[in-house]
Amino acid sequence: MGALDALFGMFFNGMVISSSLFGINVLQCYIYFRSYGRDHFIIKATVASTLLLDTLGMLFLAKGIYGYLITEWGNPSSLEYLDYGVCIQSLVAVFIAAIVQCFFIHSIYVVSLKNRFITGFILFLWIAALGSGIAVNIEALVRRNTGILADTHFKILLGLFFNMSVFCDLATTTSLCYLLRKAKSGFRHTDTLVDKIIVYALSRGILTFILQALETIFFVALPDSDLAWTLIHFCLSKVYTISLLVTLNRRDTHDSQEEVICLDISSGMHSGVHV
Repeated sequence: MGALDALFGMFFNGMVISSSLFGINVLQCYIYFRSYGRDHFIIKATVASTLLLDTLGMLFLAKGIYGYLITEWGNPSSLEYLDYGVCIQSLVAVFIAAIVQCFFIHSIYVVSLKNRFITGFILFLWIAALGSGIAVNIEALVRRNTGILADTHFKILLGLFFNMSVFCDLATTTSLCYLLRKAKSGFRHTDTLVDKIIVYALSRGILTFILQALETIFFVALPDSDLAWTLIHFCLSKVYTISLLVTLNRRDTHDSQEEVICLDISSGMHSGVHV
């Protein structure tokens, strides 16, 4: 029973925490569409797609947990198989993270005045994370056997996905903070606002970076039978969505009389400095 408690305990706790974060995302989406309905179509489509994927992910996660705890309860042989609901939820999470990371990579591209070297390097990490994430989840869907978690090839692929995601978040955060700091104008009000944005960008990036790093550490350091990393894995896509929505909704806190620097995507153009 100890092994079952460890396995289903992580799955169940992950779903509970993920459900709570999903509720926050729904609220943030409501605030966004109510307050910023005039944003460019691309931004609204980005928000809508993350919410849609987030909803699908929750439904498939609930289906997977229900299958293990209700439908197959008392059937030990069911533990030999990966429920497709859990696999699809993991695949959906990959796309959510990719969409949010792409949003911030575009911000870097704009703030760096279309610096192809910086953006290209981060884009390479993004492609590597997305590609390995899709590959590892497709393999899990095809094989659907829990023994895959101990397979060397699968572990290498999963480890590559985790590490590329960590490096992508780290590179995105450090680049954005560096470029914003470099863009200071010397005017006190503008520089103060830039400092606030830097602190926010740093705190947002550190959160996703720490969670990704912890997931990687748990996956590498713990035995194959210990799935503690799934507790973070089920919640990580929600944190990415929150970081995107809070970034967009925080504009509501700015005083319209002050100089405001926005990093919005609008027809591929930088919104610039608004006075």
